[in-house]
Amino acid sequence: MSAAPESSPVNRKLLAVLGVIVVAAGAFQFVVKPLLLSDADGGQAVELPVRAPADPAPVAEGEDPDDERQPEDAALTGVRDPFEQLVTAAAPAPVAAPAPATAPAADATSGGGGPQDSVRLVAVTPDDAGLPHAHLAVNGTPHVAAVGAAFAERFRVVDIQEQCVTLEAGDERFALCAGEEIRR
Repeated sequence: MSAAPESSPVNRKLLAVLGVIVVAAGAFQFVVKPLLLSDADGGQAVELPVRAPADPAPVAEGEDPDDERQPEDAALTGVRDPFEQLVTAAAPAPVAAPAPATAPAADATSGGGGPQDSVRLVAVTPDDAGLPHAHLAVNGTPHVAAVGAAFAERFRVVDIQEQCVTLEAGDERFALCAGEEIRR
């Protein structure tokens, strides 16, 4: 067997110098040369279109002209803010205390959006047979419902898990946990 010839120190130095030359040539080709040509071609560089700023909207009396809030875009009205909290936690009410009997509140309609009710899950408790029942308040009116039961004319309990329930209003499903309230 023959041993591979060792590279001499001269060959290593030659390879290092050659590598430096290749890197310098690449840098010249891709960095320096384009910069030099952009000025040497007689100003034929591509000009990008610049949009002139729109005239500032008139400031209404009492408004701060330095306020940097963007004007509301007409195309975005009706778009829901993804960071707006839909479910709010309310202080849990004691389960043993009876809720005051009040007349059901009239459904509020908003521009064809249908009725809007405030639904709050007070608690989930087992009945005498050990089956879970949801204690709910719709517009302040108390309701107790098991899985599959309808209440407040347009809601139905789909599922009960621990201290949370899944409800259905028409074809829309939503979940609430004890102490939470939502408008539907």
